[in-house]
Amino acid sequence: MKKFFRAYKKLQAKYPDAILLFRWGNHYHSFGNSARVISMVSKSPGQSEMINDENVFIHEFHECALDRILPKCIKTGYRVAIADHSKEG
Repeated sequence: MKKFFRAYKKLQAKYPDAILLFRWGNHYHSFGNSARVISMVSKSPGQSEMINDENVFIHEFHECALDRILPKCIKTGYRVAIADHSKEG
């Protein structure tokens, strides 16, 4: 999770208006503001977790929910970026 959070912070700084999703296996993970938006459009709760001594809001969902959540994000006016987990990086 720490690896995704580092990537999230780096990409969020570069693309502050995008909702960032990280795919790992058959789940998508989002952090911070991205997670709050996903929680809002999916109408499902996220959770807070300590990552690197920082309290971070996280939302996770199964890949089958992407077809429902992604259009809602776009229809609401958000840009969405998806990063896929790489075993090398």
